[in-house]
Amino acid sequence: MSIGAVFAFDIIPLPMGTISRFLWVMGNRIYIEFKRDKEKRKIHSLPVLLVSLIPGIGYFAYTLPLKKYNEDVAYVYANQIVYMRNKVFLVKYLEGKPRIVKWALKRLLIPEDINKFIESQRPEDKSE
Repeated sequence: MSIGAVFAFDIIPLPMGTISRFLWVMGNRIYIEFKRDKEKRKIHSLPVLLVSLIPGIGYFAYTLPLKKYNEDVAYVYANQIVYMRNKVFLVKYLEGKPRIVKWALKRLLIPEDINKFIESQRPEDKSE
């Protein structure tokens, strides 16, 4: 339910979508604290709350707990988010982004073995 509801924030323009996503995570976190549900506390965690505040990167906030469960599933989910929004896959999407965004999203979303493969496929710099 949580991940599906986050997609609803995708259609809201960026500042309002970011605020709405943050309020969604915070509301769930408060509710779970009252229910004392330790399993769901891992999903609506403080890192998820903080990542949800970052415009553009907040779309991927719920991949943090998903990545702890299974890196490959988190990567597939991230690819799906990017493809639904931009009609390109994650690696292609990252090509046009600033370095800090690339760095953050690669650390957040791309499993280490896939990242090594992507780096090995880059043409070598022959400007020496």
